Amino acid sequence: MAAANGGDVSSQSALCLLAMNTAAASDDFADAAYWCARAAEGGSADSQVWYARLFQTGKGVAQDLEQAAAWYEKAAQQQNAYAMYMLGRMLIEKTDAADAARGTVLLQRAAALGNSNARIALERLGVEPEERRRTPPLTR
Repeated sequence: MAAANGGDVSSQSALCLLAMNTAAASDDFADAAYWCARAAEGGSADSQVWYARLFQTGKGVAQDLEQAAAWYEKAAQQQNAYAMYMLGRMLIEKTDAADAARGTVLLQRAAALGNSNARIALERLGVEPEERRRTPPLTR
């Protein structure tokens, strides 16, 4: 707790996860919102995902899908596959074709990073996952 209060992002992130797990039983997400916000602002990709989820569901914070997307975006930029999956889903649900196309690309990247939910979402959309890059044969 002292390290988290002192600004240690790893400690803040650990408290974010602990508070999320505790809140699941009590349905009181105030502590989760506090610690996830601090860790997310400190750059923790995992906490950015949890903070985005709070905005998406409106638990511990006012529901705000734009804020959710912004926090998923920050985590996706750090190659967080789950954030790519969640942001991809959000974008595909919009009516704008450019958003849907970007959402599909994010799902493909998440699937390539091993996110099975993204792979399933792509299958449901009838879209092939990113092709695996083939290594050319070695020649002598």
